[in-house]
Amino acid sequence: MLSSASYAHNFDKEWNEAVYQQQTLGDLDAALAIYNKIIENAEDRKLVAFSMLNAAQCHVQLGDELIANALYETLKKDYSDIDGVQAYLSQQGRSPYLSPDELLPVPWQDGEVLQFTNYNLEERPFGYAVRTKTLTEVEGERAWQTDILFVSDQSNQFSHQEVESLEKSSAPIRYENSSYGIVYATIDIDKGKVTFENPHRGQKFDFEYEDNSYMGLEIDEIVRRLPLSEHYETRIKAIYPGNIGYFDVEIKVTDGNAELEFDGKSVEAWVLQVTSLSHKGDVLWQQQVWVGKDERRLPLKGEGKMGSFVLSSADSNAAKQTSHFKVGYTSRNLNFELPPGWFGFTVYGRNDESQRAFFYSQDGRSSAVLGWKKDYEFDWSKDPLSKKTDESIKWAEGFVSNHEVKKDSFQLLSVAGSEAIRYQASFTGGGHDFIEDRLWIKGDKPIFYSLVFNSSVAAFESERDDHQAILENFSK
Repeated sequence: MLSSASYAHNFDKEWNEAVYQQQTLGDLDAALAIYNKIIENAEDRKLVAFSMLNAAQCHVQLGDELIANALYETLKKDYSDIDGVQAYLSQQGRSPYLSPDELLPVPWQDGEVLQFTNYNLEERPFGYAVRTKTLTEVEGERAWQTDILFVSDQSNQFSHQEVESLEKSSAPIRYENSSYGIVYATIDIDKGKVTFENPHRGQKFDFEYEDNSYMGLEIDEIVRRLPLSEHYETRIKAIYPGNIGYFDVEIKVTDGNAELEFDGKSVEAWVLQVTSLSHKGDVLWQQQVWVGKDERRLPLKGEGKMGSFVLSSADSNAAKQTSHFKVGYTSRNLNFELPPGWFGFTVYGRNDESQRAFFYSQDGRSSAVLGWKKDYEFDWSKDPLSKKTDESIKWAEGFVSNHEVKKDSFQLLSVAGSEAIRYQASFTGGGHDFIEDRLWIKGDKPIFYSLVFNSSVAAFESERDDHQAILENFSK
């Protein structure tokens, strides 16, 4: 806070009174009333600027973080040329807010796909993320659609969710979080209002939209557009779907000459410290992010208290192409050509007795699980394949709600020259209805393969062709 002694030769009666109310008496409301009068009426730009700084500090102490942020942003835009303003902001530990004018042109292309692997604190992979960019049009304006597929391992059971967001002119306009096509949360921004809705829980909230705000999940994309340099720092106002309101994200360059390996090459990178703060200034989370210095400015790596992520694949034009996925097993190597918009992830088994691969459609409407297991209890000369279906049905009935097998769906068939059995069942999850399409396939003794397709009831028929394509790839 600036005192009367700091700029005594420039202070008039109102300034001295405001500082006295703020610093000596602690009457912040009285001080604010005077600061606001100076801001509105004074012609001295320096006096106005420092009145704004002190007024912002009053608002911070009163818990009015949003008002303080607006003042800091005005200072950055209109008064950054005045001696001491930037230094004062830095002393307060506050970087100036990011202005859209500072953003570099987008480095991504239509169809760009980035695949990330997430690691826990023991450096074991536990999840994956795929981010796809698509150029589209909203209300006659060019817009970018971002699709993010999150896949995570929960006690060796994989789950997934999809995020779709739209933004135009660097401003967010819509966010949607769903699973198997079932929407769990949305954010719509229209005419200065943010509407958050969770249809699954019957929740709906509105709050005011602040200009130059960004979706919290897009921060790792915003860093790709920052004009990074030595000692660069900025702040961003972010909307996070889990909170009804805003939080601050501070971004600082901590190393401008880092190097790391990516795609078999040594890459130069910026190292950023990214800190998320509550409206009270509490640190919510913090991580370091390595951003490549080349023209694509890829987020190559991140490390935080909860674990880390590494960019495992980056394709600049792959969203609508088939993707290739190699599954290595003890008995056989499988090279899959997945349908467009599908991605594969491998679960690293603890031993060579079992292993699984997961295939997910980017639109989140369907998934497939391919597994293999050494089964020493199955008598290959006597036991019918129905023994395997009996086992899986018994397990499902014990762990899945309303699991009901379609009796007329059982089918004996040949897959890759081996005996197989197939059936379908319906079940309930999260209050919604799903269909399971499961195959058991004999491999080389004692190995059994299982291939399970899951989709919502509404999406099952439309996903059949993709499921069949994956099965045919197994046969090859």
